[in-house]
Amino acid sequence: TVTVVWVFFCEPMELRLLCSRMQTPGVSERDMVRTREALDRIIARDDAGSERAQQGLIAALQRPGLESKRADVILQTLVAHRGAPGSAHFLRMANDLTDALRVASVDVRSRIHFALLLLADERLAAMQTGTGAVSPSARTEAEATQRLTQKLEDPLKKWKPLATESPIDLERNVSDWKKWWQRTPVGRN
Repeated sequence: TVTVVWVFFCEPMELRLLCSRMQTPGVSERDMVRTREALDRIIARDDAGSERAQQGLIAALQRPGLESKRADVILQTLVAHRGAPGSAHFLRMANDLTDALRVASVDVRSRIHFALLLLADERLAAMQTGTGAVSPSARTEAEATQRLTQKLEDPLKKWKPLATESPIDLERNVSDWKKWWQRTPVGRN
């Protein structure tokens, strides 16, 4: 019964504390390292707690006034646990990061955008090698990869988040990212 109590009551409180510590200014470097190690252990379990931890980190990215250094640590933690480029977990994280682009801070938005470009490059590489996509034929997969590559290079790779960007332009870019991720088939892993 102690384990059941821990999972249902204490673990969510610990996750809230850890995610809060990741975004709170003034936390020492030593505490940040310990917090990241604890989150790494939780996320590596690949269970409901792992999913909650990742959602907490995504929410922390969207916190107003988040320091760039904190955003970097949060993104490093998320990207370190992204999964295989064709997995449902990988695509879910990419979609969650895409939603996080709506953050008010242009600096954090730019860092999220660079993380998305990394994930997109990995996804395309997996599709080109045939390790990350389910398709009826190699020809269909090659055509899909070519279309996705062209789409990524056009509006998304060239986009630079700016402070002068209108909310409509931002929403258009978020929508373009979402459409791109929706067109990437989920892989076997």
